[in-house]
Formats: sequence, structure tokens, C-alpha cells
Amino acid sequence: MMLRLQRERLGQALLPSIREYATLFCLTSERLKLAKPGAIVMHPGPLNRGIEISPAVADSQSAVILDQVTNGVSVRMALMYLLSGAA
Repeated sequence: MMLRLQRERLGQALLPSIREYATLFCLTSERLKLAKPGAIVMHPGPLNRGIEISPAVADSQSAVILDQVTNGVSVRMALMYLLSGAA
């Protein structure tokens, strides 16, 4: 699972430059090959292509990013409903 890099906070954080971040941490096809077969790629969106995930990985069969983004609000609403004690 990848997390969203908040570019607006780069100046405040202890992060390298965007280029260095992408070089060190971007999920590339080569890095995805190190995962178990059948692994899925998740990301909450919005996606910073080429920084967090390479376009090839984001558009691959392993990525469920669009499904995750589409269903994210409904899932959070259902969890909040259940956690509020509603039966």
C-alpha cells in the first residue's frame, strides 16, 4: 500500500527533494517484482504519478487504485456508522 505524498508539506518535513524521494521510494515495476505474486497495489489518491508510483505500475493489472478511490467514501461512512454504535 502506498501513501500520498503531500507536496504542499515538503518544505516543512524532513523529506528529501521530490526527485530524491522518487528515486528512493517510488514504486516501480522493478520494485513490484519483489512483492509476492498476486500482490495488489493500493493508494488512497490523489496519485502523484512518477513520484509515489510509476505510471506503468499505476496502470497495471496489479493496481486497484481506482476501485479504492471510488469506494473510499462509502467504506468510511459505513465504518463511522458501525463505530458510532448504530445497530
